[in-house]
Amino acid sequence: MTQSSLHNQGGQILIEVLIALTIIVLSITASYFVTVVSNELILDKRLSDRAALYANEGLGAVESIRDREWQELVAGNHGLSFSGTDWNFSGTSSTVDGFNRQVIITDMATRTKKIEVRVSWTGFPNISRQINGITHVSNWTEEGLLFTQWLNPSSLGSGDLSPSGNEGQDIAVEGNYAYIAAKHASTTVADLFVFDVSNPASPSLATSINTGSGLHAIYIKNSDTYAYALSENDAAGFKVIDISAPTSPTVTSTLNLPGSESNISLFVLNNVAYVGTKNDTTDEEFIIVDISAPAGPAAVGSLEIGADVNGIFVYGNRAYLATSHNSKELMVVDVAATSSPQELGSYDWTDTEDALSVYVETSARVFLGRERWNSGEELQVLDASNTSSITALGSLEIGDDIHDVLPIEWLAFIATGVSNGELQIANISNLTNPTNHSSFNYPQVAMGIDYEGQYVYVATRSNDALRVVQGE
Repeated sequence: MTQSSLHNQGGQILIEVLIALTIIVLSITASYFVTVVSNELILDKRLSDRAALYANEGLGAVESIRDREWQELVAGNHGLSFSGTDWNFSGTSSTVDGFNRQVIITDMATRTKKIEVRVSWTGFPNISRQINGITHVSNWTEEGLLFTQWLNPSSLGSGDLSPSGNEGQDIAVEGNYAYIAAKHASTTVADLFVFDVSNPASPSLATSINTGSGLHAIYIKNSDTYAYALSENDAAGFKVIDISAPTSPTVTSTLNLPGSESNISLFVLNNVAYVGTKNDTTDEEFIIVDISAPAGPAAVGSLEIGADVNGIFVYGNRAYLATSHNSKELMVVDVAATSSPQELGSYDWTDTEDALSVYVETSARVFLGRERWNSGEELQVLDASNTSSITALGSLEIGDDIHDVLPIEWLAFIATGVSNGELQIANISNLTNPTNHSSFNYPQVAMGIDYEGQYVYVATRSNDALRVVQGE
């Protein structure tokens, strides 16, 4: 073999060694890359699984909030927080173990909301990822009420207030108990009556107490252990009542509200109470009370209305007021900042009859009731989604004052002063053309209305104040 051949052979061997080393390096690199990618994919899968769990947890949290208080499910973006044993909405989004979680609530129908929970995180390779969980929820406590068509409502049971002369003013039903706020010419007699309605056909008086000078309004949040009540005009006008033991209610605290006029309307949402008074020449008629500490409620904000505030309904960050103002029968107030409520808009109903009651399903479905108008309608349905231009959708002549209104799906249950049909039921399936559906006659004016299960409960201005009505 020549020297040249040896040189060529040596060069060939060197090339082969280099190629082999390159293949080995590439194989190791590829193996490492595959291992890294595989590990990243496994990690990404685990993150996806955790995100799915957080999405499902979020859906369950919203359902628990729904069960506690339907009115808390306000359309918009929300974060979630857990405190003690309760889920709550907090901010517009929240973070859990590095994942961002946001609840989006959308009004779908009268009492149906779409719930979407979005969970987002940064995955491999540095790519934003998101998992969505979607469900629909309804106000399940109302399902039984429309079990029948309510074409022929009838009396199922009743309860009497004693002594003679007591008149029912308002009613709140919670579980197996109905609470009636009443007033009497004498301030020394009972003004809060608690009835056991576990058998709606035979309500029995569980107890009654005297809270002071007669009650005008009462409100109980779902599953709350406190009732909130108003007496018309005294130094203890706002009252917090412990009803954790329904048969032994006790007044926990009272608050002397600003002004000297009668307190006449009340709404409670979360840890805030909203109070309306008669027209006061020296103080504001719309008052906001912090009730986060039941033993020490405190007035935190107010707004001059210039008229009686006869009815209040709070939906989200807006309070809807039924007033006696001749050009602002409905007023919409921004209450996002409870210390400084601001008027957003108003609606002028034809003529000068006062608005007496209001109920809000959504900002586009506002039900307003007013005093009897001899030449027109007493119930109006409004679209207040644009507060600078509130528009009428439809109206219905009832025939007398509307003291309370409770729309449920395609029917509206209305407490009125109609002499031969104090409970009026309207068909509201077509909001532009509501129609009279049926009615039921009481001996006296119907003042307040509530429901539980399949039955409607009405407070009337008479001794026989508690009325339980069933549909047929």
